Amino acid sequence: MGASFELRAEGQIIIITVADPVARADIMDALDEATLQATPGFSLLIDASGVTHPSIDPDGVRAFVRHAQQRPQFRGQRAAIVPPPGAVNYGFSRMFQTLVSDEREVALFETWDGALAWLTQPPTTGQATAPNP
Repeated sequence: MGASFELRAEGQIIIITVADPVARADIMDALDEATLQATPGFSLLIDASGVTHPSIDPDGVRAFVRHAQQRPQFRGQRAAIVPPPGAVNYGFSRMFQTLVSDEREVALFETWDGALAWLTQPPTTGQATAPNP
């Protein structure tokens, strides 16, 4: 499947769904295509809960962050991440959260529904959050 996207709330929320088999480039391509169609200041939900064989490492996380940071349209409201199962994957998601926290508020969730509910609530002020999985 790779990565696909959909726009919700009149382009204000981008949902990127990731499933096996996926390459980092698939996610970057989906993000690039979605940001061209989204409303400026969009929120982002990355649902990677369907990935059973992630092939990510710290360099891959940093490459994804650099890719996103090179696109001014990435800066915006909030991002919610539903990481693949497992402590290592949660750790890589926390790494992403830390690296982009200057540009948007980021939170990690166990479920897609929880992530979407958070994105549709009014933003809060303060630091990025990390609900316990």
